[in-house]
Amino acid sequence: MSRYIVIHKADYEKLGSFEHMIDIAQDVAKSLDIGVAWKNSWWSSEDEVLICEWEAPDRPTMDHVLERVCEYWPVDKIYEVLWSDPRWYSAES
Repeated sequence: MSRYIVIHKADYEKLGSFEHMIDIAQDVAKSLDIGVAWKNSWWSSEDEVLICEWEAPDRPTMDHVLERVCEYWPVDKIYEVLWSDPRWYSAES
């Protein structure tokens, strides 16, 4: 399974309200393709970006999921990433 970090910029005019933003997120969470998992999200108020972590079988599947939100949360960048646990580097010998 591939992992992705997606950077979004909010379109505040289209979002309209915090409640509408929540509705969009709930709709996405309820309608994910098979094999897709929305793992985490972080909001950076400094840069006004939403950073989301996803798992998906491949990039076309990830792109399909993101089509549902790009009107309100345009995609700035998608990174395919490899996850590593920092505890691996501090393991005792």
